[in-house]
Formats: sequence, structure tokens, C-alpha cells
Amino acid sequence: MNSLAAILILSALHLSMGFFSKVNPPRLLSFGSGVAIAYIFVDLLPKLCVNDSIIKASGLFPFMEKHVYILALIGFLVFYLVEKKQFEKFSILSYMIFNFMIGYAIADKDDPDVRPLYLFTIAIGLHYFTTDYAMREKTPVIYHQLIRWLAVLSLIGGWALSYVYVLPETAVALVAAYIAGGVILNVTRHELPADRPNDTGSFLLGSFIYSFLILLPHNLLV
Repeated sequence: MNSLAAILILSALHLSMGFFSKVNPPRLLSFGSGVAIAYIFVDLLPKLCVNDSIIKASGLFPFMEKHVYILALIGFLVFYLVEKKQFEKFSILSYMIFNFMIGYAIADKDDPDVRPLYLFTIAIGLHYFTTDYAMREKTPVIYHQLIRWLAVLSLIGGWALSYVYVLPETAVALVAAYIAGGVILNVTRHELPADRPNDTGSFLLGSFIYSFLILLPHNLLV
């Protein structure tokens, strides 16, 4: 899969949430939540460790340890406050920044955080599905008229920028750590709500399948 195909798939998912929201498939939502949980524990958290090594080697913060974990915590807390206080405009801005960095990362062939690309696309796509579903339920008019379009524009904007400007490796690692905190919050807050119809079997199946694919040798997946 090339980066353009991944961007088009994720953009189409944002724009088609109206259809999926009408269908209201609890099994698919539960499957997506299972994939997201597996993505965090089997893929995202180990990569935070790698990013921490990158930041340490840069010498940017010589008097602080565990840089990426602190930034991940900051990201978690910021996204939490946005949701808790219902800062609607800041919530939309946070989602735009998140999508912008996803688009940028997808186009970077040297970024190990998004390789293999098709697995990353599956994980982020299902994350978008469950998160957008929750956002559309909460504010359907705003989501339909504004949020989904801003999400797509941010995604494409990040992808396009990567071809004209290369961010320093340390900067990418720092932003990725911050966003990781937001992903962890979104998974636990939006994708596992107690009042949403769910299917335990689909949730476990999604976790198992994605974990299995991640643990396979990458040369078998590309």
C-alpha cells in the first residue's frame, strides 16, 4: 500500500460516517475497539520506548528522564481536560493536529511508527471509526458540517507538507509521544463506553487478530 491510498481510505472513512452511524453496527464498533486496544499495548507503547532513545540521543533535554512518557502523559491530560470541560473549539483543534501528524507520518517512508503501512491504516481507520462515531452521536450537526471536513483537510495537509518540508527526527518523536497520550485517552474514553451496545466476542477477536499480525515478522507483511 502506498501513502496516497492510505490517505484516500482514511479520508473516505471520515466522510462516510453518516452511513455507518445509521447502520449502528455494535459488532464492528467492538471489533474496532479491540484492534485499538491491541494497537496501544502491542504496537504503540513499544514504539514510545524507541522514540525515547531518539530524544535522549539528541541531548535536547539533558536534565530530564523518560521524555516521551512525560509528553504522553501531558497529551493524555490535555485531551482529558478538553473532554471533561467540553472545550469544543480546542477539541476540534486537537483532532486537527492529530490528523495532521497522522498524514505527515504516513508519507514518511523512513518512519517506523507507521510500518507496515497497511496495518497502521487498519488500526487508525478503526480508531477513526469509533472516535468519529462517538463525536457524531454527541454533536451530529457540527460533525457533519464542520468536523469531518476539517479532519480530512488536516489529514491531507499533513501528507502534502511531508513532500515539501522534513521535520527533524526529534520533533517527530516529541509530537508522536504527545499524540500517543491522546490516542490512549480516546481509546479508553470513546471506544469503550459502558452505555454503548457492544459485543465481547468481536472485541476479543479484534484484539487477537491485530496482535497476531503485529507479532508476525514484518517481511511477511509487506
